[in-house]
Amino acid sequence: MTARDTLPEAVARLARFTEELAKPCALIGGAAVIARAFVRATKDVDLLVSCPASEARALLDVARRHGYGWEDSDVQDFIEAGVLRLWGPPSRREGLGLDILLTDSAFDEDAVRRASVVEVLGTKVAVATPEDLLLMKIEANR
Repeated sequence: MTARDTLPEAVARLARFTEELAKPCALIGGAAVIARAFVRATKDVDLLVSCPASEARALLDVARRHGYGWEDSDVQDFIEAGVLRLWGPPSRREGLGLDILLTDSAFDEDAVRRASVVEVLGTKVAVATPEDLLLMKIEANR
């Protein structure tokens, strides 16, 4: 049985995934806040990816090669919503989640473009700017 990724392992897995994906992207959510501001609890990793919905299945092919899983029955609904809910090993129930948000606005595209590479828990990844993270929080009304 494969053990659940720790958050540092999940970030390293994410970095390998995004490198092969070769699409502009930015770490957002709790892990990005950890990178930019302060340590806080998070139960998943969130990634904003510049990818049209029409290319989402190819994105999932790359994700599978990096150990991510998902429910096949949910894929089409999630693609239409612009959000892909994945999980790392060992399973949906026990693995650390990865939520991939597909860019769907000029702001999202700009946020990905403005992201800079930051060391997050020992791994370098593109992370949204503090200003964009704040605006995303406000937009999500949380």
